[in-house]
Amino acid sequence: VELQAKAGLDGHPMSTGAESGTMPAAGGRPNEGPFTDGRPENDYYGVAPLLDGDGNLVGRLVGELQRPWAGAGGGAGGDALPSSQFPTPGWSPASDEKGGPGGGGAGRLWIRALGPIVIGPQGVVRAVGGRGGVGENTLFLDHVGGTGGSGSGGHVILESASSVEIQGSANTALLAEGGPVVIGPLADIPPNISYGGSGGPGIIQIHVPGPEQGFGATADEADLILPEASNLDDPLGRLSSPRLRLLYPTFGGLSAARSRWLTLGAADQAADGTEELVSFLFLGTELASGPDEGRVLTDGDGVVELPSFFPDGVIDGQNARVSLDGLSLLLREDALAFGSSEGLFADVYVRTPELLEHFGLELFTDTALRQEFLVESASYDDGAAELAIRIDFNGTSLRDFLKLAGIPVSYRLIPRFFRVNSSLGRDRLPQDTSVRVLFQGATRDEDGRPDLTDPLVDWTGDIRRFNALDRGALDFFRFRVEFDVPLGADPVEMEFLRVPFRF
Repeated sequence: VELQAKAGLDGHPMSTGAESGTMPAAGGRPNEGPFTDGRPENDYYGVAPLLDGDGNLVGRLVGELQRPWAGAGGGAGGDALPSSQFPTPGWSPASDEKGGPGGGGAGRLWIRALGPIVIGPQGVVRAVGGRGGVGENTLFLDHVGGTGGSGSGGHVILESASSVEIQGSANTALLAEGGPVVIGPLADIPPNISYGGSGGPGIIQIHVPGPEQGFGATADEADLILPEASNLDDPLGRLSSPRLRLLYPTFGGLSAARSRWLTLGAADQAADGTEELVSFLFLGTELASGPDEGRVLTDGDGVVELPSFFPDGVIDGQNARVSLDGLSLLLREDALAFGSSEGLFADVYVRTPELLEHFGLELFTDTALRQEFLVESASYDDGAAELAIRIDFNGTSLRDFLKLAGIPVSYRLIPRFFRVNSSLGRDRLPQDTSVRVLFQGATRDEDGRPDLTDPLVDWTGDIRRFNALDRGALDFFRFRVEFDVPLGADPVEMEFLRVPFRF
């Protein structure tokens, strides 16, 4: 059983390395693995519970891997050539042996289920690295090709939104070991020559809703069920090789997606080099602290429509008019006098009209005739001082609505910072389903990275807290979207999310 990658042994003392030119020919060295931060406690993919010395949950720890990781193959053994030149002059198959191939790396196995995952009493999951091949030789006496290194173990993930049960838990049922050290045919003539190195271990992960509970003999005790483990020492070590890790599911009743850290760069620097305040805006979620903080606001199963922070207007054919193709609303002069309405910096949308994409554009009349169009794009013509708001054509144009109405038509822009979809349709959430959006802000540490030890603003649903910081204090921010979907319910999607800020 190999739980550590080992180097291949050197060749015969009289051999010479083809590249180094030194004696003996050097054995292959283990390659670097995917873990580079020097912290073995986060060598996995996903999120694990962080426990104190008494087993109490004190937080969560994100793994170093950005994705599941399959094993790597071993290196091939070197050829044995009776010459200092290549190709060998006067080559003869009797004195030119090829090195053995490297063993294959084990693959990635990811089993995901909303319901329980059960491995029976005789069940075994294997993702073991392949054995390196022995080099060519003649009668075990002359030049012998080097033995190939073995491949590393794979990545095994069992992930359930309910539970995982391993009924044969008194035995090793989960294997992700590296391939073994491979001894060539000249192992004893002389010894320790050209052994192929062993492959490194893989990773075994089990994701269940309550990983902080550990394991139990029944589902009432824990979400990892090991019926035969009650009288064993270190059941997880006996059950798996290498020892498995318990993590939270990446889906299920509660799942989350988190952005990378986003840097403000020089957004807080004025032209004269002084620091300015960067102001953030995000609406449509619960801002008050408490259990509902950050949740998308709903009324029944519908997402609450935001009030417009742009003034409504009338399509008068002059300052507000419809383009000839009927797909754009063109605004100029008085229609563009947005200013800073209620402190929400509506003028940002004129300076950066791309932010209007996905807004709603509603046309309506005094007779309650109304229709909403989706804003596909927007652009501003500096020369004409005109803002063009183009709709996503779905069979009815703005001009079609004007013809149907036949009377003065008003318009308004409906702000959207995100959009959720479900089986009920756009902007609707099934019963008992919720979506939450949270934000975190940080300054930079001495290495110029986000300072995670003391966030300026820890996870909050109210991004206005960023606006209360001192000028120049905020260097990075990120967001997290949490989906709370009952087991068996239809999935929910966030189509887009936008966080505008003014500087």
